[in-house]
Amino acid sequence: MGTRHRAGLGLSMQTDAVVLILSEELGQIAVAHEGKLLRNLDPDRLRQVLTSLLQPRTELHRPPLPVWRR
Repeated sequence: MGTRHRAGLGLSMQTDAVVLILSEELGQIAVAHEGKLLRNLDPDRLRQVLTSLLQPRTELHRPPLPVWRR
């Protein structure tokens, strides 16, 4: 693992960032998020990963707001 990958992992561990890492030598694409690294992504898989990480999440376990009546 090169210095770009290590830096991307460190950044993703310290922040809530999604980090894209591009290998200059091999042209490979990687994504770091929450200290995890996904490597060797093709364009379709990259699109899937970014969509799943960046789309708004609904809060499924949030209790409904009470309705107050007079």
